[in-house]
Formats: sequence, C-alpha cells, structure tokens
Amino acid sequence: MSHLQTIHQGSAIASGVCKDSEYTLNCTLDDFKRFCSDCIKQLGINATFHWQKSIRVSELIEGYDNDRCFMSPDGGIFFIVIDNNKYCFLIVEDKYQGTNDLRLSQTMKKQGLGNAIERVFKNLNASWHLFKDLPISPYLVFAAGCDFHSSESIIHRIGPLSNFGRKPLVWEMKKDTSFDVSEMISKIDIRKDVNREFATFCVKTHKYDEFPHKSSIWEAGERLEIMKHVAQESLKEVILYHSRYEKLCSPTYDNIHR
Repeated sequence: MSHLQTIHQGSAIASGVCKDSEYTLNCTLDDFKRFCSDCIKQLGINATFHWQKSIRVSELIEGYDNDRCFMSPDGGIFFIVIDNNKYCFLIVEDKYQGTNDLRLSQTMKKQGLGNAIERVFKNLNASWHLFKDLPISPYLVFAAGCDFHSSESIIHRIGPLSNFGRKPLVWEMKKDTSFDVSEMISKIDIRKDVNREFATFCVKTHKYDEFPHKSSIWEAGERLEIMKHVAQESLKEVILYHSRYEKLCSPTYDNIHR
C-alpha cells in the first residue's frame, strides 16, 4: 500500500468513528432540549428556551459584517432569554480521537496522534463573547478514544497549561473497573476561579493495545446525565446573575443582550 493510500485509509477510519461518536450525542439532543425547556418553564419567570446549531461572528461582535465566519459546536449552543435578555448557559462539543487500536487489530503500524481536540480551543476562545460577564464557563467537551490515554501525550495538551488551570476529568478503562458517571459529575465545577473562559473536558479513554476500537466511546445516557447536571447548575447561576447584576453591569460591545 502506498503512503498516500495509507493516509487515506487512516482518514476514513477516523471519520467513521467520529460520526459514530457524534451520533450518540445527537441521539440525546431532542430529549435534552425538552429537558431544558421544561426546566425554564418551571422557573416561574418571564423566560424562554432557545437553541441554535451555530452562531455568526457578526452576532457576537458589533460592527463585524462578515457572515462567513461562525462557530458551530457539535452539540450546539443553548440559551435562556429572560426579560428580553439572552444568556448562553451551555455549549456542547464532542471529540473522538484515536485509531491505533483498530490499526493494531489490522496489523498496521502505529501512527501519530491526531489533533481533533485542539480544534476545540478556537470555539472556546469565541465563547468569551458569550460568557465574559457571567461567573461561570459552561463549555462542555465530551472526549473519548485511545489517543487520550495517560500513556500518550494528547491528554496533557488539554490540561492546565492550555485550559486556564483546569484539569480534564478522565476515566481510564481497566479490566476490573466500570464507568460511574455520577463520580465524574461530582467533580464538575463550572464556576470561574479566574476571569477567563475554560472548558470542562469529560474524558473516557482506553489503552490502544489493551482494548478494542471504540471501547471507551460515550453512551447516550451518560452524556445526557452530565448535560442535565451542567445545565441545571448553569441556569441557577445565570438566573442569580440576572437578578443581581443585570442593571448594574457595565455595557458590553457585542450583540449578546445581558
């Protein structure tokens, strides 16, 4: 097999597993949107739920008239509108990375690690315009795959150095353990400890030469539990912020109403 054919085959494998992973996220979205809408209705205030798949830079920055630039996170952008003020209370991303487990089963050589997770930081930087006035940073990233194992280097690239001091929440698959989503939820904290946006990386991973391909892929139910928890915590903080500071906060220079 030629070098170019090998590259093409590797890309096709990676694309396929990413679609499988995103499918388990997309399966949760309708239920989760209903959950968010019901939560907001139960608040008993003048508030509505809004979701959009992407947002243009022109919606974030006043005077920016290029509509070709936008951010489009995998799970979309979740808003609550209170008294005509629009607040983002959640952004969801999904990244699966790692095909060396499958390559090993096909007697192919181990290849270099991918960079899918690093593309998250472009959207994270853009989220500053959505979260800058809030005391929280509800940017949730589901990551999975053998590339995130502690024996590899990728997991360290999304650690405190690049994520403003926040460590990823990591579960590594072992033969005698099972994943407990409630344990990971107990470690999630979306409150800012510095005035800077950060992501909450929820990571499931396995070692490429110990478990088969897609062993650590996120299940839809696991995602839904985490998303519900983050949404509830975020909505509490947003409503508190609105009630205390809406009339006192300094003007912002974008089109997101607060």
